[in-house]
Amino acid sequence: MDPQLITFVVPFSAKLVPVRDELERTWGNPVKHPIKQRLAGLEVIHFLGIHALPGEPLNHLVIELALDGSISRTIDVLARTFESELRAVLAAACVEPTKDLAKFLRRHEESLGLSWFGTHGLGFTGTPGFSVQRILVEAKLAAAVTQLLASGRITGTASAKLEWVRAALWADPRTESNWRWAFEPAATLSDERRSILGTIRRSIGPALRELLWPLTILPVVGFGVGLLLGGPWVAFGLLGAAVLSQAGYCAAKYRQFRALETTDVEDHEPADPNELETVVKLEDQHAQNHLITFSTLKPGWLRRFSLRAALFGIRQTATHLYAPGKLEDIATIHAARWIVLPKTSQLLFMSNYGGSWESYLEDFIIKAHTGLTGVWSNARGFPRTSNLFFEGATQGSQFKTWARRQQQPTHCWYSAYPDLMTSRIRINAKIRHGIASATTETEASEWLAFFGAPTAPDLETQKIPALVFGAFPKLRFGKAIVYRFEDGAQ
Repeated sequence: MDPQLITFVVPFSAKLVPVRDELERTWGNPVKHPIKQRLAGLEVIHFLGIHALPGEPLNHLVIELALDGSISRTIDVLARTFESELRAVLAAACVEPTKDLAKFLRRHEESLGLSWFGTHGLGFTGTPGFSVQRILVEAKLAAAVTQLLASGRITGTASAKLEWVRAALWADPRTESNWRWAFEPAATLSDERRSILGTIRRSIGPALRELLWPLTILPVVGFGVGLLLGGPWVAFGLLGAAVLSQAGYCAAKYRQFRALETTDVEDHEPADPNELETVVKLEDQHAQNHLITFSTLKPGWLRRFSLRAALFGIRQTATHLYAPGKLEDIATIHAARWIVLPKTSQLLFMSNYGGSWESYLEDFIIKAHTGLTGVWSNARGFPRTSNLFFEGATQGSQFKTWARRQQQPTHCWYSAYPDLMTSRIRINAKIRHGIASATTETEASEWLAFFGAPTAPDLETQKIPALVFGAFPKLRFGKAIVYRFEDGAQ
């Protein structure tokens, strides 16, 4: 099961400072040790963040969670286990929850979606199918195998080393509680992209159901009225007229949208130095970081629609085109979500990612600027765009300045595995897979490469002229002798 993302949004009218002070005092970033122990003891929470955010006319307390298993059960456990800490934050915000805290949280849970009704938003997980427990135990397994190989007690072929590791793990007196599960195959995350044609095919139905269904109302009504009043010929005539009318309407709205893009006002003002200092001092405490940005959407329903269209494109390509757990070629995101706060024009983006802020944004600028531009181009001050998805974030320095200005400090953040990158999680899964499944020398060699051992290079035979491996067509016989030289050979 994929990690589930849930979001609670509680509006409040009190000032921000006391709420943020309470978050730092009670929870902290990273969370304080007693709370960290209790969260880890639940064994289902990947990430947790609590944020006090400014707004007009109301401020908002936002709680974000990435978890395994039942959402309802987890809400009950959180409300029971952290009741005093949650009530302290709500009291600082002058919010009086009901006696049943779990019921209060459920009332403020926001289900993210892209339909015309409800809360607009989208979630993404970078380790689909991986539970907290799997990630943690596979990290321990990888560390144990690394230690075994570093001991230097085995030499020989890759297969011999792998068999020795298997025997050592099986003979470990802690096997019953620690390593026996490693000999059972488990799915790993593929790094291969899928078919773009298949992605398009799988997106047509959802696009009609979620985004474009209002455009079908006039043609359907016209066709029905035509059948009732004049028969099939009248019906098809009215259908054609309605389709042409809708096409003209869409063309007019597209021209309007392009005109708005050319007049969008860019924000070149840098972030306030004091606010930026608060944000930066909370970063780079572990291999992972947390990012939260808070932007104001441009006015008008056209911009709301283009935002949903951009999020829809990201969802469909992430689900059906890109490798699982990746956005284009970016594999550093653990969990992320976009949400338009209810009854506001505020767009919130929250991300748990690996590496530094600078490298994270650079990845987006180079590898995934179209999706990033498609979403944030609907926010005020963003670098000017073309046709929703183009330019924008490619203006690297201007985009980074704008992004820093939107950023809010993360006063409460928890990660179950703060020093693991998504790339390491993928490798750890493949290490386990190799222990359970590798049978050939090539597979053993590939497995050993995860620990830094060199592998035998594969000849790219498709790039070698045919003469090397085969004779000319008119000749009956041919031979080829292939020499492989060691690195550094003269």
